Amino acid sequence: MAYEENLTFSRVSGIANSNLSAKQFFAVDYVNDTSAVPTPLGIDIATAGNGCLGILQDNPIQGQAGAVAVSGITKAAISASTVLTAGTTFLEIDTGGTLKAHASGTVVAQALETLASTAAVCIVAVRLMPSNATN
Repeated sequence: MAYEENLTFSRVSGIANSNLSAKQFFAVDYVNDTSAVPTPLGIDIATAGNGCLGILQDNPIQGQAGAVAVSGITKAAISASTVLTAGTTFLEIDTGGTLKAHASGTVVAQALETLASTAAVCIVAVRLMPSNATN
């Protein structure tokens, strides 16, 4: 990644409600963990167009704790075919928890790197916008 600033963020943790082992740097949100009584909050892939808790920083399997960046600068997964301009493109959640250029959903981050359209999911640096990211 050609971005020079250290990645710095505040984080929280949560128990993975499903297998998130292939979802590092995807957007996640709190969900009810229906496998336990009482029902605690777990984390799972965020819903497209909505706000989110933050960006998953590791790859927990179901039942393991995962770290979530909730503010600051972090890496994030960007949807295929998304074009970004550093500093001017705001991002929302796409289907499957990746981020895409804002169209009509809730803005959750700002792109810190420029990205030409690609055929695959890419990882870029973003600035989380937690004031917008709550559901």
